[in-house]
Amino acid sequence: MRSRPPVCLVILPTRELAKQVAADMESIGGKAIGVTCVYGGASIWEQEQALRAGVDIVVGTPGRMMDMMERGRLALHKIEYVVLDEADEMLNMGFSEDIEKILEGVAKDDPAVGQGCCSKISQAFCQGR
Repeated sequence: MRSRPPVCLVILPTRELAKQVAADMESIGGKAIGVTCVYGGASIWEQEQALRAGVDIVVGTPGRMMDMMERGRLALHKIEYVVLDEADEMLNMGFSEDIEKILEGVAKDDPAVGQGCCSKISQAFCQGR
């Protein structure tokens, strides 16, 4: 399915911010680090193709990441890092359930992370509501 699953997720509240962060990461990492950006309002097919090709970092919005997870296109079993950028804004926009599901997906696919760790992150995240 994929030549290389991602090791890092960067979750942001808006497509504009996601595109900006992805572009910055691409310029810093060059060809050594594969970065793709997933967000609503753009071709999901092209985003799926990028994930199939293999990437190191997935930058995107919670909704589109959930879409990719539900379609089986976003593999979480190798995720080592999760960045929640502007977490307060994501809470204000109502993304808390999506964030929790993404974090639970990371924990489910990596027994070393464990549900306890992910639950603590989710609880801390959701206390800002």
